[in-house]
Amino acid sequence: MLGRKKPRVGILSIGTEDSKGNELTLEAFKLCQRLDLNFIGNVEGHDLFKDHVDVVVCDGFVGNIVLKTCESLAVGMISMLKRELMRNPKRQLGAVARRKTPFKPSAGAWTRRSMAARRLLGFNGMVFKAHGSARERAIASALRVTADAVQHHVNEIIAREIVGANEKLAAAEISIPASA
Repeated sequence: MLGRKKPRVGILSIGTEDSKGNELTLEAFKLCQRLDLNFIGNVEGHDLFKDHVDVVVCDGFVGNIVLKTCESLAVGMISMLKRELMRNPKRQLGAVARRKTPFKPSAGAWTRRSMAARRLLGFNGMVFKAHGSARERAIASALRVTADAVQHHVNEIIAREIVGANEKLAAAEISIPASA
């Protein structure tokens, strides 16, 4: 769905070193190294908005906090920018001129009202979650994203890949001598 044959996969952690993280991230790191992924290792929060990683793996608790923090930051920055642009007549004139630039639509794309739902993995079915405060535009976008995921057979691909990963891990376990 990203249009990439081998998306770069990273684990969200507290450092890029393979020894950083809690028990869950350390174990996930070991598993990802053993699988046929384009695994780039651990990534940190500052990597989320760089062209460094395509898929960020984390647990649902951390993922929810990251998403809500990013959305809140974007809304706060837009509010601050609007306040600063309205502070005096000279800035207000600049704000009027800004309306004719591509900046306004891109800023609007960051608002919670325009965000689509986020895919939740680990369910036997297609599950997307939208904000409780989502409006019509966000719900329509969520439906488009969900339909796209169904058309691309995302769940079937994930299930197939998990089976393949488990088989690969099981084969590796068998090939490791007991004395190792």
